[in-house]
Amino acid sequence: MSEKNNKNVSLGKIVIAQAPAVLITAGIGSCVMLCLYHPDTKTGGAAHIMLPHQNDRPLDKSKPAKYADVGTENILNKFKRRGIELETLKAKLVGGAQLFHYYQVPNIGEQNIRTIKKILREHKIPIVGYAVGGHSGRSVWFYCEDGKVIVRSRFNEKLEI
Repeated sequence: MSEKNNKNVSLGKIVIAQAPAVLITAGIGSCVMLCLYHPDTKTGGAAHIMLPHQNDRPLDKSKPAKYADVGTENILNKFKRRGIELETLKAKLVGGAQLFHYYQVPNIGEQNIRTIKKILREHKIPIVGYAVGGHSGRSVWFYCEDGKVIVRSRFNEKLEI
C-alpha cells in the first residue's frame, strides 16, 4: 500500500475516504478512534474523539469530532450526505485507555466509549470490532479497501480487528 494513500486523522477531526485510502492516527490514549465502514462502496470514515460531552462548551468548528456526542453525530451526518444508509455501516472502536491511575480523575476513555456506543445503538449500527480500555496508547491503520483495522500498542503488540 502506497503511503500517498494515507490520510491522517488528527485530534478532533473527521476523515471520510474510499479505497485505496488508509486512515491513520498515532497515539490514541483516552481518545477514541471511531471507524465506520460501508462495504458496498468501500467507504471508510474515522473520527478522532477527545472528550465525552460538549455540554455548554462553545462549538469548535475546526474540530467536529472533539466531543463524542457531537462528533459521532457529525460523522454519521457525513455518511448520510453521501447517500449511505446508517444501518448498513459497521463500526470499530479503538482507544479509550485510562492513562492516569488517580481515582479522583474521571475515566475519560470509558466515558467516550459509553457515549459512542449509546449513539451507535440508537442508529442500529453494529460494533463489529474493538480494542479499547487498558492503560497504554495505540496507533491505528484503517483500510478502506476491506474495513480492516490494524492496531499497535506502545509495546509494539499488533492486533487486527
